[in-house]
Amino acid sequence: MRAPGEVALLLTARGRGYGNRQMESEFFVPKVPEQPQDDSHSSRIEEIRETNTWFLDGVYFYGDRACQLGRRILGSLQRLRLQVGEGKVPAVLARQILAFLIAFGSVLGAALAYRAVRRHKRIAWNHFRQQVQSSLAPGAQLPRASL
Repeated sequence: MRAPGEVALLLTARGRGYGNRQMESEFFVPKVPEQPQDDSHSSRIEEIRETNTWFLDGVYFYGDRACQLGRRILGSLQRLRLQVGEGKVPAVLARQILAFLIAFGSVLGAALAYRAVRRHKRIAWNHFRQQVQSSLAPGAQLPRASL
């Protein structure tokens, strides 16, 4: 009498037991070594997802607010144009208001650009600092500059 493992081995060796699907069985599939999960890779993906969500929320919120502001400004300019055309507002005053709005828009645009550049530099500096901190021994701290 043979052991159960030997019977199964004999059946698969002779081509019986699996019918015509012998090569489809898991016995004949080449073994793929399991790859360990890389925690830094999965945490990086999570960080990207969070950053993406944060960015899209900010774009939606600030984009919506900017769109509303732009609509109000354009509506005001349209009303001003109609009033100038009807003669309710002198043309000189309309030119002064338009010049003020152009100057205000320029200053606002420059302020937004300056803020974006500062934010980009801060993010780059924080990224560099994280890289340096991760290259240090565990528990080590970077010295803080004091003025």
